[in-house]
Amino acid sequence: MMEKLLLLHIFLVCWHSLNALFTVEAPKSLYTAELGSNVTMECIFPVNGKLKFKDLSVIWEKKDEVRKDVYVLLKGKEDSGSQHSDFQGRIKMLKENLDFGQSLLQISNVKLKDAGLYYCLIEYGGADYKTISLKVQAPYRTIIQEVVSTGDKEWKLTCQSEGYPKADVIWQNGGCQDLTDKANTSYETGSDQLYRVTSTLTIKNRTRENFRCIFWNKEIQENTSADLYILDSADDVLWTESRHFVWPILIVSVLVGSVSITICIRKALFTVEVPQQLYVAEYGSNVTMECRFPVNGSLNLELLSVVWEQKRQGQLESRDVYTLRNGKALLSSQHRDYMGRAALLHKELKSGRALLQITNVKITDAGSYLCLIDYQGADYKYITLEIKALMSTQHGGQKSLILFIVATCVIVLVLLPALIIFQKRKSFKNCRAKKDRKGKFSPPVTDENRGYYNSQIETSYLSTVIYSGESRNVNL
Repeated sequence: MMEKLLLLHIFLVCWHSLNALFTVEAPKSLYTAELGSNVTMECIFPVNGKLKFKDLSVIWEKKDEVRKDVYVLLKGKEDSGSQHSDFQGRIKMLKENLDFGQSLLQISNVKLKDAGLYYCLIEYGGADYKTISLKVQAPYRTIIQEVVSTGDKEWKLTCQSEGYPKADVIWQNGGCQDLTDKANTSYETGSDQLYRVTSTLTIKNRTRENFRCIFWNKEIQENTSADLYILDSADDVLWTESRHFVWPILIVSVLVGSVSITICIRKALFTVEVPQQLYVAEYGSNVTMECRFPVNGSLNLELLSVVWEQKRQGQLESRDVYTLRNGKALLSSQHRDYMGRAALLHKELKSGRALLQITNVKITDAGSYLCLIDYQGADYKYITLEIKALMSTQHGGQKSLILFIVATCVIVLVLLPALIIFQKRKSFKNCRAKKDRKGKFSPPVTDENRGYYNSQIETSYLSTVIYSGESRNVNL
């Protein structure tokens, strides 16, 4: 545990230098798993040759109120003692993939509390980390229904299901009339965090009519429906206030029922889907983002409107990327940053695909994109676009910076001694010039003044030696 804390401390203090050329990448930043299933999350790192397992440290953590250790490998040895109790017995590291620079974390029997933000930290001759999000969902696939007569020609229709996240319940009759505002829907949650949803619709004076309850989970864009049918039993059963009768009901799939039922569902539940929520594009390249919508036959272009907008982080206003209104492109509203670079691939619209292509991608193109489609119903989805420069360009720039610093140091080391030598020579020449001038204008040496000149020469020599020594000390 102390070794792990030390590793984290070193990582936080020295992150910028350790991260100079060692980079951890996450092929996907978001994973979605169903309750009870298995999920494998991945981050990758450079190996550069045969992996030296004893030099490798891998830490997976989950960010919570308190960080929870999911998996810890320190210098090639697993530290199972630090693993949080929430993950014990459900975590596996696919070690055979580490040789290829893949850290694959497998979580089995996924629980709702597994949802959240995960850190993948790797130290191998350098250190870096990435964050990965995990969403967990539990679709409302089983609906329990009942039809109850309370007498006085009153009926109670009830649908009950459980799932996650929270779902809305929509009620309709056979004529596509929305009856949701007449229903009473309640929500309960248990220790398993699942929503238990009960919705009851009370009606009067209706027999031999079908109704539909639809559990609409907007967050995961999924719906489950059940049909309830009221039989004409007025002549067969005598109702009393104290007697309730539960009629058998029939669950009708999407493929069973009248044409009116299909049309009704189509209008109420027009859904836009996105095959991919996150796109990563390199600077200067092209990217094509996609959202899909139901066409149900041949496309009537005059009824179709498509809007793509960009929302940048920290910006209040959205930017119009491309707008198609009633089958016609509205280029006048397009933001200037996208003029000549953003286009909708019209030939794909007949297949229910709204493909937005952006050429010569810029850093400012990064952000969240809204895809809104109106075609006999309306819905929208968000897509995220990230922009990255080439890895070789990044590393090349870092290497160039290092080479520049080294070259500068070498130049300084070479020039400094040369500067010192030049300074010494200049000082020596100045002293010689002074002595030459003194000799030139001095009277001839005779026996009377020879002692005087000898003492002056000695003093000048000592002064030169002392000055030279001082210069050496100062320069060095």
